[in-house]
Amino acid sequence: MNKILSLSAILLVVAQAAFPQINLKDYSISSYNKPKGDTSPSLVTATRQNNSYVDDIGTHPPLSPEELTSPRPYYYYYNTTYDSSEAYFFAEHIDHHNASQYEFRVRENHSTTVMPWTNITHFVTGDQAPKGGGKEMALLGGYKAGFGNYLGVDIRRKNSDSILAYTYVFWRKTQPVLLNIYTSNELNEFLRRLSISQLQKSSLAPEERKKWKQRYPPDEIDSASSLPKKLILSNDDNSLIFYLKGGPNQRRQLEYQLIKDGSPYMKWQQNDFDGHFIWLKNLPPGEYRLDMRYSIQPQHVTSYPFRIKPAWHQTAAFKLAAGSLIAAFFGFIILLLRARRQKQLLLAEQQKKGKLETEIKAIRSQLNPHFVFNALNSIQGLINMAEIDRANNYLADFANLMRDVLNGNNNENNELYREIQTLESYLKLEQLRFHFAYKIDTGKIINLSEIQVPSLLLQPLVENAVKHGISALQEKGRIEIVFSQINNDMLVRIADNGRGFNIHHTAQGYGLKLTRQRIALINEMSKMHSIVMDIDTGTGTTVNLIFKNWLG
Repeated sequence: MNKILSLSAILLVVAQAAFPQINLKDYSISSYNKPKGDTSPSLVTATRQNNSYVDDIGTHPPLSPEELTSPRPYYYYYNTTYDSSEAYFFAEHIDHHNASQYEFRVRENHSTTVMPWTNITHFVTGDQAPKGGGKEMALLGGYKAGFGNYLGVDIRRKNSDSILAYTYVFWRKTQPVLLNIYTSNELNEFLRRLSISQLQKSSLAPEERKKWKQRYPPDEIDSASSLPKKLILSNDDNSLIFYLKGGPNQRRQLEYQLIKDGSPYMKWQQNDFDGHFIWLKNLPPGEYRLDMRYSIQPQHVTSYPFRIKPAWHQTAAFKLAAGSLIAAFFGFIILLLRARRQKQLLLAEQQKKGKLETEIKAIRSQLNPHFVFNALNSIQGLINMAEIDRANNYLADFANLMRDVLNGNNNENNELYREIQTLESYLKLEQLRFHFAYKIDTGKIINLSEIQVPSLLLQPLVENAVKHGISALQEKGRIEIVFSQINNDMLVRIADNGRGFNIHHTAQGYGLKLTRQRIALINEMSKMHSIVMDIDTGTGTTVNLIFKNWLG
């Protein structure tokens, strides 16, 4: 009774239900040469080409107990393939006229039934027939097994146990087998090996085995291959020939890649020579791994490690010493150049700083007349309104304010408390004109006398709050100046409850324009400190200044 199909066997089968058109030019045809005139059914096998093998000595599959006892002819054909594709089976002397008399089966490894006894229903002729011509023969289908497994095909007459024809195909696993290694100093030995007979090419001669035992201790020799487990070569032995045992005939089927120090040195490529050897030339020192495979079975890779030692001048110690001397020499040159460059930069920086300071002083000299002009307008207004007492008070306060301004005009920076006093004097004077309320809050900032800020930087912003903010509100106007600290930054907020103004239009005004220019110059002069100004004209106008790293 036929065995039930296993899942693994089902996966190996190419179903016979819809046979593809087979281009037999890509296949090798194998059959048993029967005596002339014998018209009994015989099997023909088609396996993929480009898998022929040198020194291919296959082992015939052992016959099963059933095969030993069941009637069958003494002759059969055994075929080996190295390709993962299907093998196609044809039955000669069976056509659509007599096919109803026969049946066939396919088994894996003599035991697992892949295809049970089945009627023959497909036929080929002409170019689709393995032997060509107009003679029709049966097509039994295409089947394949995993590497290391056999498929056997039997044909019998229906209602008979006698096997009329049978054949086997073995899917043989293959990968490169390294037989010997020759260095650039051993070319004569390599040439002698090329000249020996085909049969002797598959084994090492005693003298070839002996050379490795003389060079390496026993624990560093691989017992199976008689080769070093890892080849160690001097720097002048940097051309190697890896000689392989057997292999496919075609040169293009042997592929290899070379890994150096853990990274690809040569990517997978076809071999330049025949399938017997790989020749690597002029390799630099390093740790290598040669990976070899056949294109027909790229999943089966053979690897071999080797190392080429560096010359004395290529060693890490020499490179370190030489590198240190070279680095010291160039370091000395660089120090000289840097010193010269530093001197030039210092001179340029001093010139730049002097220029910036001159520009800042010019801006401050422009700022002061602007303030004086506004103050004199206020005095003139009081005199015209015949408010002589208030005018006198205004002149006295104006004199104090001008004294503070002139005292601070000689210094780029001034103590914070003096700047606050100047703002206080200015707001008192403007308060006489517009009757607004103001508040100056220094919060938790202490040591106002130790904090240096740019002289008269805040005064134009406060003046802007008066002129464009609360001047029209009179006693309803409010101005608030708040000093606060966040880490090493000082924040100054100048806010008014006026109607606000168009920033883009007012930014062209004299005071605000000069203040922006001055902040830009201050930021350009200092790498440690900077000032950021932001104006918000939502409800009223709020000017926020951040003095970065000013308190550190």
